[in-house]
Amino acid sequence: MNPRLLLPLILLALAALACSPAFPAFARVYALAADSDQPGHLRIIVHQIPAMPPQDTRSAEDIYYASIDYGQTWTRTAAFAPSSSSLDLAWEDESLVYQGETLWTFPRAGFRQFFYSAALIARADTFHPALREVSNAIAGDVMYVALGTEGILAGPAPGSGSTRPWELRQNIPSLRPLALNFSDPLTVAGVVLAALLLPPLPYLHAHFLSRVWRRFMPAAEAWRRALDLSIGFGLLSAAAILLWIIPDTFDIGFYPLAIGVSIVVVLVSTFLTIRHARRASLDTKVTRFTTARAIIASMIVPLGVLSVWWLWGIILIMVSAGMAEDWRPKVVRLDPINGIIGAFGAIVVGILLAISLLWAQWVVAGFFVGSMTGYP
Repeated sequence: MNPRLLLPLILLALAALACSPAFPAFARVYALAADSDQPGHLRIIVHQIPAMPPQDTRSAEDIYYASIDYGQTWTRTAAFAPSSSSLDLAWEDESLVYQGETLWTFPRAGFRQFFYSAALIARADTFHPALREVSNAIAGDVMYVALGTEGILAGPAPGSGSTRPWELRQNIPSLRPLALNFSDPLTVAGVVLAALLLPPLPYLHAHFLSRVWRRFMPAAEAWRRALDLSIGFGLLSAAAILLWIIPDTFDIGFYPLAIGVSIVVVLVSTFLTIRHARRASLDTKVTRFTTARAIIASMIVPLGVLSVWWLWGIILIMVSAGMAEDWRPKVVRLDPINGIIGAFGAIVVGILLAISLLWAQWVVAGFFVGSMTGYP
């Protein structure tokens, strides 16, 4: 096929990209007003800028909404002039501050940093709660704060003595706030499966641990026992992932949760290694050496998870080398030339697996972010 025949298709693709909007449409709450005579009644102004290349604020429009239940539901209302803010609030990083005191901090920082790229969060049309002038209003013991692209905040007014909790309202029409959890069952299942199978964590852990257990039990039995244990660890990891991604109130970072699961994996693997070694009547010196190997082997997969994900290339090369060693006949092990060829082949296979893994993770991460927010 003549490559020049592809030129028109390439030009059409470039033209389509050039004609697509340079920026998506976005909206943000920039002003609000509360009715001090009617608790729970407030009105907001949503500033909406349509998608166009490039965005032109002259085409923007203001949409007015009202709520009578502290921001739980919204209806369109007539235009109004916002009142001046009740308090002089300010933003410091992601914290709302009044007179040097932190009133509230935007939640789920660990979740957002893990699932959203820094470039996506930095865009003004995707995550921009900190407006230059923090519009706020107080009605009774409740304070309302405009949070730009993320909705509004309702909480106790400073000095009121109210015990009302802070509540983030993101259900405003026209807004596309960043999701702070996963709620769709298919997305939840996809996240869990991707986390456990890209790469296959139970298989990798069983691979490394079984190679230690071969010292005191048959290889087939060592593999079966290590795989059963690793599947149990996989179920534990799945429970931890569900606890992290479904409730938006469980505000814990990725590393504290992953470190907790990793400690359980290492301790249980080490305990079972010691128990199996004693049943095999190994002497004390061999038991200690085997236990040290088991600790190292059980730490490999947790370290790969905690590295997110730059260690997986090295780990997959180690796995490939181990598999190549198992596959080669015993006679070949005595041949240095074939040994070098086998080691080189294992390294090549590990590198290819690492590249495939990184590509798969990039595709899967882009899919989940797009499905949650609609942002590219």
